[in-house]
Amino acid sequence: MALGGWILSLVTVISMSAHATVVVEDVKYEDEVTVAGQKLVLNGAGLRRIKKFGMWFRVYTGGLYVTKKNCDAKAVIASEETRELRMTFLRGVDQKTLVDSMFESYAKDCAPTCKETEEQIKAFTKVIIDTKDGTTFWIRFLKGGVEAEMVTPKKEPSKVKVDGAAFSHNLMAMFIGDHPPTEEFKQALLCVGPSAIK
Repeated sequence: MALGGWILSLVTVISMSAHATVVVEDVKYEDEVTVAGQKLVLNGAGLRRIKKFGMWFRVYTGGLYVTKKNCDAKAVIASEETRELRMTFLRGVDQKTLVDSMFESYAKDCAPTCKETEEQIKAFTKVIIDTKDGTTFWIRFLKGGVEAEMVTPKKEPSKVKVDGAAFSHNLMAMFIGDHPPTEEFKQALLCVGPSAIK
């Protein structure tokens, strides 16, 4: 099956009055949300998988919200407007594994500001906690920095705020830049999700 067709087979669109909900692996992503008093629309949603021992494992779902739908990765990364990436984990992943993975991923897409944002990525990873099925991870990209929150059911949320426009751009590039978690996840956030809504 073609990549786009495979992803679309995971995404179900359910009409809800004037809006729609995209459902990925039973996780719902509303077509519109309000963030910091601003309305954002769903740009796309998809599934992050990882291959181990010759088998595919589900890790988390993600939905990207922007002020206006845009399939151009570079434009979304460079934007100074409010954006939000909402992820829901489908399995347990320990904190160290997540932190190590984030440092590795960040290093691939942070040029030419890797050195100057080194302390910011270190500060950001303090939000990372052990996850389990149902843990949510929201990253809010604001002008001049980011805010993030991880919440595991029945536990106190972990929150962090990190300033820096360059860091904000680099962090978004981790997901939709030249070296995303997977190409299918990147494309789902950029194009496949919203094409199902239109």
